[in-house]
Amino acid sequence: MAQYTAQSLFFQSIFCSGLITVSSLIGPSHAGQYANSADLSLAKVLEVRDKDWRNGAIVYQVLVDRFAPSARLDDKKSLYVPPKILHPWSEQPSRGSYVDKIKLWTHELDFWGGDLRSLATKLDYVQSLGADVLYLNPIHFAYTNHKYDALDYMKISPEFGTREDVKSLAKDLHQRNMKLVLDGVFNHMGHHSELFKRAAANPTSPYRDWFYFGKEFAVARALGRWRKVCPNLIWKIRTFEITFTRARILWCAAICATV
Repeated sequence: MAQYTAQSLFFQSIFCSGLITVSSLIGPSHAGQYANSADLSLAKVLEVRDKDWRNGAIVYQVLVDRFAPSARLDDKKSLYVPPKILHPWSEQPSRGSYVDKIKLWTHELDFWGGDLRSLATKLDYVQSLGADVLYLNPIHFAYTNHKYDALDYMKISPEFGTREDVKSLAKDLHQRNMKLVLDGVFNHMGHHSELFKRAAANPTSPYRDWFYFGKEFAVARALGRWRKVCPNLIWKIRTFEITFTRARILWCAAICATV
């Protein structure tokens, strides 16, 4: 496992975010000149980052359920089985209460019915704002409205649509010379996931090493604050120790290349 210092992570994050580029750091007329051999050794890396499409891109983020009202709500009502609630579009969201039986907050099960097709009707608006990238909160199969409790990464949550809807959205965006980035959240799954259940029940399960089991990895101690916000998440940090932000950048790049 590679180790990263706080300083190196800081500089990697600011270059990846577009806050600093090679030209802005040493001047546009001297972008090919470096102060010392250490800087020169990083020249190719920094120049590649300077040209990366993610560098300085304007990103518009969407929570699909809340962005645009669906035109096919009547066809989808059966998907919102209690304790899920489908609210009128005009109703304001409010904080819910924690239900220990299902280990969820009630507001995690409040839906407004937005989907990928309704989102696609608003691309003219998103583009008019100058956005280069459309970034979607998780759309893979999951139980809650926020979808950070993944059940199956290979499926699209039916409330949002189908794989064909994703392909259609990507095609439309590419025709506008825009990018589509999906929030992958591959370092945790919901405790209702069948893969997690198999791993927990069987030490020889092929999915066992996807997770850490044992009191020493208790979420309550390591991530107590997040447990209160999203108590249904089962965390695995083993292969993503280099910080959440940098890992997310790598996931997004990998997903975007396959859409």
